[in-house]
Amino acid sequence: MAPKVAIGAYVYRVQVRKVRDYTALSFSEDDLGLKLRQAFLDFTHKFSEPEDKESTNRRWYFSEMEQEGSGYQGTVEYGRTGFSSRLIDLTSRQVQYERVASDLDFIPLFNRFWVPDEYEFGLWVFQSFSGYSCNALMLDDFARFWRSRYETTRLAVSAVLPEELKQVREAPEKAVVLKTKTGGGAIADRQLGVNHEDAGISFEISARGRDDFGTFGSLKRRFTGKQLDEAMEMDGILFEDAQAKVKINGRTRRVTLAGTGSMNALIDLSRDVKTSAGTGHPTKPSISAAFDEIVKDVVVGMLE
Repeated sequence: MAPKVAIGAYVYRVQVRKVRDYTALSFSEDDLGLKLRQAFLDFTHKFSEPEDKESTNRRWYFSEMEQEGSGYQGTVEYGRTGFSSRLIDLTSRQVQYERVASDLDFIPLFNRFWVPDEYEFGLWVFQSFSGYSCNALMLDDFARFWRSRYETTRLAVSAVLPEELKQVREAPEKAVVLKTKTGGGAIADRQLGVNHEDAGISFEISARGRDDFGTFGSLKRRFTGKQLDEAMEMDGILFEDAQAKVKINGRTRRVTLAGTGSMNALIDLSRDVKTSAGTGHPTKPSISAAFDEIVKDVVVGMLE
């Protein structure tokens, strides 16, 4: 059986703001929520086929979308071109296909666009698959699409971080992992007898048994503001990233405490969704249910 690949979700807060003073508008005013949903539906029709863009080697298009509550959900096909590779059958060890740089491969990615009428914000949730995600491309294209229709307003989009989810904030903290990509040369030499100047360091502090270090939300405060430098330094070593291991629904998840990594906004769903045995991709009912929980959790957290 092939190993299960990493599956995650990026969540973005979507608002409509005035160009002049950047005031956020309520979706209940002037049927704004309806206009935003209609614009998105028209957007899906416009991008129902991959567009040729000389500025990038990436392509995407909507292959299947359906109405879901106060919005839409469905599948986007995303692919890249510009490189060669070989596809090998793991059983026979034979080359099945020689990919050339002009080939374009597509993989399905689920997304949910949710816009209620009663709030000043909506949510757009994008699936990632083994590092593949086209959220940035789609967000840019939709912002331009909206601007072409409504010149006096702009779409304002911001990433929803994992700690904004209520279940993450209230989850028990089981361990903290501090990491740095450099600075481990002397330690490698002393402990391993290996001269490796570029060695990194990973240091874990874990609670024993059923104990924990409190909730993620309480520990997160230690890694912000004036306390951050103190929390990220140990015995003269300045760590670059800090991750927490938290227990959610009986499963351990890693959530960023501090650092500048580009994956800070990624919510890991690898253990929460079922995948098809034939394709390795998430089944539609499974990924849809996972997105339901994310939307509910984010809304609860933002309205508290």
